[in-house]
Amino acid sequence: MKKTLLSVLLATCPLWPSAALAADGSPSSSSPTLMVAEHNALLRRGATDSYQIVESISAGQQVKVIDKFQNAAGETWYRIEYKGITGWARADDFSEAHVSSAFPNVMFAKQDSLLKRGATDSYRAVGSIPAGQQVNVIDEFQNAYGETWYRIEYGGVTGWARADSFSNQPPSMLVGKRAVIAANDIAMRKGASPYYPVVKTLSNGDVVSIMAEFTNSLGEQYVRVEWAGVKGWVKTEQIYIPKQLPTLLPTFMNVVQSSPVRRGASVHYRAVATVSRGQSVKVIDLFVTNGQELWYRVDLGHVRGWVSEKVLTMSSTISVPSGVSDTSSISGQPLTVSVSVANVRQAPSLKAKVVTQLKKGTKLNSLSSAKDASGALWYKVSLNGKTLGWVHETVVTKSYLSPPASQGKQKQVTTANAALFAEPSLSAAVIERIAKNRTVTVLKTTEASPFDWVQVTSASGKTGWMPAFEVNAPSYVYVKQAGTPLRRGASSNYQSLKTLAANERLAVLYEYHGWLNVETSNGVRGWVEESSTSTVALNSLVEPTFSTINDNAYLTWKKTSNFRVSYSLLPGNRLKITGSFSYAEVPSTDIPGIQTVEWTGSSLLITFEPGYTFTLRHYSDRLALKILETGLKGKKIIIDAGHGAHDTGAIGPGGTREKDITLDTALLLKEELERAGAIVKLTRSTDIFLELSERTWIANSSDYDAFISIHADSYSRTSRGTTTYYNVSSNFNGPKSEQLAAIVQKHLVQQLGTYDRGHKTQDFYVNRKNELPSILVELAFISNPNEEALLKTKAFRQKAAVGIREGLEEYFSQF
Repeated sequence: MKKTLLSVLLATCPLWPSAALAADGSPSSSSPTLMVAEHNALLRRGATDSYQIVESISAGQQVKVIDKFQNAAGETWYRIEYKGITGWARADDFSEAHVSSAFPNVMFAKQDSLLKRGATDSYRAVGSIPAGQQVNVIDEFQNAYGETWYRIEYGGVTGWARADSFSNQPPSMLVGKRAVIAANDIAMRKGASPYYPVVKTLSNGDVVSIMAEFTNSLGEQYVRVEWAGVKGWVKTEQIYIPKQLPTLLPTFMNVVQSSPVRRGASVHYRAVATVSRGQSVKVIDLFVTNGQELWYRVDLGHVRGWVSEKVLTMSSTISVPSGVSDTSSISGQPLTVSVSVANVRQAPSLKAKVVTQLKKGTKLNSLSSAKDASGALWYKVSLNGKTLGWVHETVVTKSYLSPPASQGKQKQVTTANAALFAEPSLSAAVIERIAKNRTVTVLKTTEASPFDWVQVTSASGKTGWMPAFEVNAPSYVYVKQAGTPLRRGASSNYQSLKTLAANERLAVLYEYHGWLNVETSNGVRGWVEESSTSTVALNSLVEPTFSTINDNAYLTWKKTSNFRVSYSLLPGNRLKITGSFSYAEVPSTDIPGIQTVEWTGSSLLITFEPGYTFTLRHYSDRLALKILETGLKGKKIIIDAGHGAHDTGAIGPGGTREKDITLDTALLLKEELERAGAIVKLTRSTDIFLELSERTWIANSSDYDAFISIHADSYSRTSRGTTTYYNVSSNFNGPKSEQLAAIVQKHLVQQLGTYDRGHKTQDFYVNRKNELPSILVELAFISNPNEEALLKTKAFRQKAAVGIREGLEEYFSQF
């Protein structure tokens, strides 16, 4: 047995070699070798497939091989350095990189990249390179941060760009793109096969970033995606890649063709409104249909609905076919060349012939605009009255003919780290630091990418430039998961400045390639992946919607998760809603019956018009406020006659059965309420048996406004009086239940002339498990011979019905 164990150990221990061997069995060379991934490969902690994956390597990526090893199964593995991570990968996934160390080299952009004046992010951009474009790399440099940058020639412009944004192989058509999950309950798995465990379940409309592609041994195509910091594999057929996709929701998009706005995401739904070409609309959600069509949900202020993706564009100008001009909003726009040398092309395309070049600072006039196949904007320009050709949006900035209305006015700084620069560039000299809430005077605005600049004069009299986001009203996002890193730069390779808390609110400064530049509440600035944030807090009441259902008016909020909600009644017809939620959206339109809806920062405060009251229902996915005119007429009431059939309830000394008393009183109460205009439902109208859970199910599955359970009390022959019970410990509508109990108890004892035992809280099932305002009334003691005699009379039961009806009239006549 010991020999067997030893042989097993000898076979497995080399998986972590102390001295790896070359193919001929000799120690491998210590000098690293550059190789290229022929396929998508996985970097593991050790040299077998059983080890944990530490990184994935996309086909075409160049890696550094620092060791080689043959494991017990005869498989050759390479020890690899890639993106600062060291691990093991199968040797047959790689081939020698035939890349000359001499420059220039032809490479391809893996993603949209900025061309900078120098080899750090602090330098200003001199141009941009769309994903997939071929470039000439003419030099390489490692900066003080250890980052490798390439000096690149592209489109007649020379500058620096990050080396990890380029590959010597044409990039995948999918990697680097953002996609939308196209169905609900989509499994994100640990590996590219249905046999791997699920790490996350995704829903229709979730936006993911594609990291890699892979075709498994079954011929199934998978993509590795990232969503909210979670990485995994989904089938390629389960995603939809639109031509354009907003980086944040809500956002504004422009209408490119007039279209009906529909109730649902299909042409088969009826139209609820119309949008017109050129109109700007607020987009709040998205959805992919079974036919792989993307629809956007838009908020028009007075109504919400759905439009096809074909109707909207992200551009600030209306998209037109390549080469076709549209002068609706661009004609006459002054432009200034913002890079050292700008190419003017024969057509709006990077492949078009360069007809001339312009120096920085050249003033141009825009005649029209067009978008190329990649969605980039081009301007047709003239100089001194002569038409020249087309320039790319990244090489010019707009200048206003006259200051916008907000310019020349004083504005407050809204951020904690505002700086006044000598020029509109983050690399320019800083003139002054300006504290939050200090006032500046806006002189003019210059549009630029990725954010606009404003020229301002500070309170100290200094004039300079600052990013427009320093003085604009901030937009916020919320961190989805605890431990999300706030990084020094817009890449996961950058150092983490701090970790963020779940639901932490961040002010968004600007966006860059799926990353957000943000500021924390403590004034710390850094970068966070957009996919790890949400535009609404984790626990929020959102999308308040006014609707009429079965002639009842409702104001309904959607809950972003199943969190706790409670409420209290305040003087002045006010309802205060609190709970474990951190944000509530306020309706954008007036709501009939309601004066104001306010979010105080910790509670939702609703003030009703005089003459109105409410019924509030709390569900796992929504909060529904039914708005009611005061008065008993039209109110919906459930009457529950206690006991029934074999469950007789208490039996009095004279043989009177509680079940008979409760049923007859319930029938009399039904007549009383219906004469007053109420709508009534009985849990039982005959001598049948109902479980307690059936009684509360009738209430909880209804849209009714109150629940009254009728009983007769029993204890001793001398016990006496009338009691009304309610529950506040478990019943969501405890506040209204207590109010109802007090009012009904008052009217009952006035009608019956019995001893007033008061209204009390108790954990009776029909109250405790009820979601409506609910009470349980004990009319009198059936165990007391005198009160049993009263209960047996029709007159007493009629008085009980009148007393409860009067109580309900008062209850529904006040807030």
